[in-house]
Amino acid sequence: MMILTASVGLFALTEYIVASIMQRAPYTITLPLSLLAIIGVTICLMICGAVVRLYHHWIAPQIRLKLSLQRVLSGEIPIDEMADAEGEITRAAGGLAPLIPAIEDLLRALRESRAEVGRLDAEMRQKVAQRTDALERRLGSLQAQASRDPLTGLLNRRLLEQFADDLVRRATAEQLPTCVIMMDLDDFKLLNDTLGHAAGDELLRSVGQLIRSSVRDNDLAFRYGGDEFVILLPDTGRAEAAAMVQRLIDLIDGLAKPLNVARKPRLSAGLASLWECPGNPTAKELLETADRTLYDVKKERKAKLKTTRKVG
Repeated sequence: MMILTASVGLFALTEYIVASIMQRAPYTITLPLSLLAIIGVTICLMICGAVVRLYHHWIAPQIRLKLSLQRVLSGEIPIDEMADAEGEITRAAGGLAPLIPAIEDLLRALRESRAEVGRLDAEMRQKVAQRTDALERRLGSLQAQASRDPLTGLLNRRLLEQFADDLVRRATAEQLPTCVIMMDLDDFKLLNDTLGHAAGDELLRSVGQLIRSSVRDNDLAFRYGGDEFVILLPDTGRAEAAAMVQRLIDLIDGLAKPLNVARKPRLSAGLASLWECPGNPTAKELLETADRTLYDVKKERKAKLKTTRKVG
């Protein structure tokens, strides 16, 4: 429709120009109307052809190429997809065809740079993940070292107060049975004096292993200092705690049996239950009760030993 309108307009313009020339000319040129029509149509077709060629050869390829590049740069289509259509792009480029090789080179360079950036990004992420993992392992190792006694592998005394407070607070709030065992080794000094500190350290190391293998997952065992140990037993009644004490005594008796000393080291233990303590005891009071019980046990054992010696 646009071409027809342009043709009619051009025909009218041509007729007007010819008429103007004929009026000004000193002589008259007579041309057949059909010939004038043919000339007008020919001129119109030439002009329309030029417009169509201009559009298809320059304007349309420019629009298509611009849209394609925009889609590639925005990531809507991958660079590989556009590169795979190089022949089609070249055929459709029209007057822009000489620019296509340069555009293709730029696209290849862009694709390579993006691939390199992706590779470097992946490599950096991997290195960061590895270093983060190594750092976390190192921190975990340092935390474990800071919280555990290096000789026995038990938790150290520094953490006892914190864990004991939390345990008693929870047990009081939820009305749960809770027990504490405080232990030490009788005649440990005699072992050190007779066989040396290396033998004493070896015995402490073995006792720590026995305690770790005897407690449950939710129990907490500590080296309180020297040859003293503490075990916190959450959700545990007195009977169950007493059974654990007897089991540890038997195990350590067997452990000390081969030792060549005048009196074999033995385990003494004081047991305290949260609900057997008067009032509303704190963690400190619970530990002090277990400590007093341990003192009474050791005192009674010494008295029995003296009686046995007198009888003997």
